[in-house]
Amino acid sequence: MAVRGRQVWWLVTDRIKGFVVVLEKDMREEDAERIMQAVRQLRGVCKVEAQAEAAGDYFVRMQVMAELRDKLWDVLR
Repeated sequence: MAVRGRQVWWLVTDRIKGFVVVLEKDMREEDAERIMQAVRQLRGVCKVEAQAEAAGDYFVRMQVMAELRDKLWDVLR
């Protein structure tokens, strides 16, 4: 067991359980399946799951776009 100062090095190292991948834009299930298949081929991947768009997602996007538009107008004034 390697000791650096008073800490054991393997206790300090963070471990990664997984990743979240966000697509640039929504796509059809059939198109997304090719990407999901490619990710499944990576070593160490045990599960790939699609997240369907919900109605609330649209409203959140519209709110963000409105906020950005307002901030841009404030900068341009």
